[in-house]
Amino acid sequence: ERAFLARLGAGCAAPSAPRARLERGTLHLEGLIGSESGAVIRAARTGREQDAAALGVAVAETLLASGGEELLRAAGTRVPAATTEAE
Repeated sequence: ERAFLARLGAGCAAPSAPRARLERGTLHLEGLIGSESGAVIRAARTGREQDAAALGVAVAETLLASGGEELLRAAGTRVPAATTEAE
């Protein structure tokens, strides 16, 4: 969840939310970016618990590429440049 929020540059005022759950050693991460108008973009990934940071970045990247960057910018959130490593 922290890697997801860090990649988006999101804080408590940004219209974004991660949700992670661990089931039998498998991590399920869902994320969303919303807008004031009610538009919502969602993405999810599943992977190993030890790959949590990479999963967070992957979900964030998927959302940004699917129009989430524009939603965040419209909300006044500055989206940081992509990184080469999982945070």
